Amino acid sequence: MKNIYRIDLINLGFEENLVTTEDSGCDNEYYYYAYITGDDCLLISDASDENDGCYTIEFFNLDNQIQIQDLDDLKSLVKIINKNSNNG
Repeated sequence: MKNIYRIDLINLGFEENLVTTEDSGCDNEYYYYAYITGDDCLLISDASDENDGCYTIEFFNLDNQIQIQDLDDLKSLVKIINKNSNNG
C-alpha cells in the first residue's frame, strides 16, 4: 500500500482548504483537501491535525462508508471520475 500525502492530493487536483482557529474555534489551524467536480465536492480528506501526514479520502456525505488510503486506488478513482465526468 502506498500512503497518500499532501503533495499527492495537490498533484491529483484536490483543493487545499485552510481552516483557521477563528473559523474552527480550535487551538490550531488545519487543512483538509477536497476534490471538486463541477459545482460539487465529491471527495474529501481527513483534517491535517487528525493524521500523521498520511491522508484518508472519503466520498463527501457518505459518513465513512468508503475510505481510500492507498495512493494507487485514489489515482484510479480520479482517472475514472475525470474520464466519465462532463468536465473531463
